[in-house]
Amino acid sequence: MRYKNGTIQSHTHSWAVTPNQVCIELISKDYHLVVNLNPEPGRSRSSLTGHINNESVHFDFTEEDFYITEMRTFLKAVTEKDQSLIHSPYVDAAKTLQVVFSANHSVEQGCLVKLT
Repeated sequence: MRYKNGTIQSHTHSWAVTPNQVCIELISKDYHLVVNLNPEPGRSRSSLTGHINNESVHFDFTEEDFYITEMRTFLKAVTEKDQSLIHSPYVDAAKTLQVVFSANHSVEQGCLVKLT
């Protein structure tokens, strides 16, 4: 996927490996970061490692399960009708869903999909 500003995004997704692992890799000319949302049992719950402007970064998040926190916060926001608990407006979620559906359509039909 190519954005208006020239940024290129790639997404690879597979559920073929057990135990499950959620890993997000972010790469630019200024940084290379790996977000690991569920490392091996018995180790830190989540971690962020890599380099920003040639400086190493490493954070272990042992006290928080981000999935549970995210789900609880979302459910609270919906039940209390308090969008301020969510750090992104609902319209952003709808736009993200449009990108997902468009990507699926592109793969299924073998064609480019232009979003405006």
